Amino acid sequence: MNRLTLKNLVYKGTGKKPAIIEFSSGFNVITGPSDTGKSLIFECLSYVLGSSTVPKEPTEAKGYTNLFLTIEHDGNEFTIERSTLSNDVNVYEMPYDDIDDNSDKTTLSGSANAKDNISDFLLNKINISSKKLKKNERNETVNLTFNILRKLLLVDEGKIQSTYSPIFSGMPTSVTVEKSLFKFLITGIDYSQIIVKQKPEIRKADATARINLLEHLLNKGAFKFDSNISKEELEAKKAKIENEINVEIINISENQKEIDELQTKRKQSWEEALSIESKLIHVSELLSRFQLLSEQYQNDLNRLDAIIETGEILNQSKDELCPVCGAKSEYHQPDCIISNEEINNVKDACFIEKQKINSLQSDLQATIKQVDAQKQNYTIIKTNEEESYKWIDKQLNEKLEPSVNKIKGRLSKLYEAKKDIEITLGMIEQLEEMKELREKAVQDLKPQKKTEKVQTGVQAAEINDLLKLIEAQLTAWGYPDIDRIGFSEDLQDITIGAKNRKDQGKGYRAITHAAFIISLMNYCSLFKKPHAGFVVLDSPLVTFKKADKKAVGSDAISDDMKKLFYRNLSTIGQDKQIIVLENDNPPSDVTRNINYIHFTKNEKNGRYGFIPLTNED
Repeated sequence: MNRLTLKNLVYKGTGKKPAIIEFSSGFNVITGPSDTGKSLIFECLSYVLGSSTVPKEPTEAKGYTNLFLTIEHDGNEFTIERSTLSNDVNVYEMPYDDIDDNSDKTTLSGSANAKDNISDFLLNKINISSKKLKKNERNETVNLTFNILRKLLLVDEGKIQSTYSPIFSGMPTSVTVEKSLFKFLITGIDYSQIIVKQKPEIRKADATARINLLEHLLNKGAFKFDSNISKEELEAKKAKIENEINVEIINISENQKEIDELQTKRKQSWEEALSIESKLIHVSELLSRFQLLSEQYQNDLNRLDAIIETGEILNQSKDELCPVCGAKSEYHQPDCIISNEEINNVKDACFIEKQKINSLQSDLQATIKQVDAQKQNYTIIKTNEEESYKWIDKQLNEKLEPSVNKIKGRLSKLYEAKKDIEITLGMIEQLEEMKELREKAVQDLKPQKKTEKVQTGVQAAEINDLLKLIEAQLTAWGYPDIDRIGFSEDLQDITIGAKNRKDQGKGYRAITHAAFIISLMNYCSLFKKPHAGFVVLDSPLVTFKKADKKAVGSDAISDDMKKLFYRNLSTIGQDKQIIVLENDNPPSDVTRNINYIHFTKNEKNGRYGFIPLTNED
């Protein structure tokens, strides 16, 4: 069974220093004088776990509104947040220390009657959701909620001293529910299958109404079908149609597979054609640029030829008149004088430049030829892909898709035929069911046999193992004069010797109540019965008056019993958790082995109490 372990309780308020209590598995003890916050811790735990009672607000806790309780379950930790100002509960799937403003959370209701509530959430964690408890003697039931279970997990100071059984809350209207909860924990069997009793007059009126309604429906002629065909014939016809449907489904699947393949190829051809088109555009742009470059080369060659020709003319011209300024040679300006050597140098430079351009032009023409061939190849590929696309498209439109449509048409008719048969079969089954219901209603008109009374509480024979655990627990605590631990079925409580537990003094009622609750947890763990795996006890060692020697019937218990109580529980296994809130301190040899928190109510010594003395954040 899954168990819960309380890890820490945090009480926060705006501008307040958080009040934090850390718990551990095993035995936890919180002690201190009155008014240090022990009872407030109990109330806070109860409220976070689903109680409708808001914690009291002592003066030092004013302004504190938000409670956080981190719980370990199955190796993981989650945190419940509940505000004293709202009924909503937030659940974070993480420890308290990891929560920030951006943390994911689930919002639940604090009411067990609402949808998506904290009670169902906790019951799901311990695998006991959707269980039913008996509500009254007519065998009506209610849902098991964590609020009901919580009363056996958290026991306050008033209840732990009470005279009624530890399984009862003291509410007379809840006795039957609490008895059935106790039986569920002992046996693991709830009341989901219990049969609700009806009063004879209500049963007769209900049966008569059902008969009248069924007769009306049967005689109204609402069931119209061919009565000449049997149910068996309809079933055979339906099976035949289903076989035909399966054949057509195979056919359509095969056709669809071919369609899918062709559609894939068509898509590929289309995408390839688009890709080639893009390449063609690129190649065409290259060719255009190359043509422009070739024309530029030719212009450059023409220009160089013109320069060379001009040089030739200059070399052949007479010196009478300057070709630059037009003056006779004797009147030449120095800047106008061009020697034959200079003209020849220019001509030689032009011849060299022409050779370079001719070489570049030759390379360019080769490139143009290569790119043009690539363009022609792309054009052929593009044409082929377009033809492939058109062929596939024709196959799909003219052959395969019409074939699939025909198969779908046949399937539609087969499904319609199958539907008609199923409707007829449904009407036949409804008719048979209504006749059976009418017969049952007729039987309900007859006097009913007396139903056997369902036992609600636990019987003595069912509780022997629990009684042994309680007796061993009290013996370990040094409880005096234990003769035999028995069980009163009427009180649903233990007896000690010949005396009922309720007849003990307050101190002894408190410690026997604690033994009962702790032993019930141990019993559920040992025999794998439902339980949350933890208990919280407020003041189980309460002392009301001092006495030199304590008798079993007195109010106070001995100091030796208190020491044995603490020493015994300090050895509890880590698979369970006990939290005790008490005034008296444990022995020093015990505090080293447990999770011990002591409130001093002294500003200068240790921890003052639950709420920080200086509560400004």
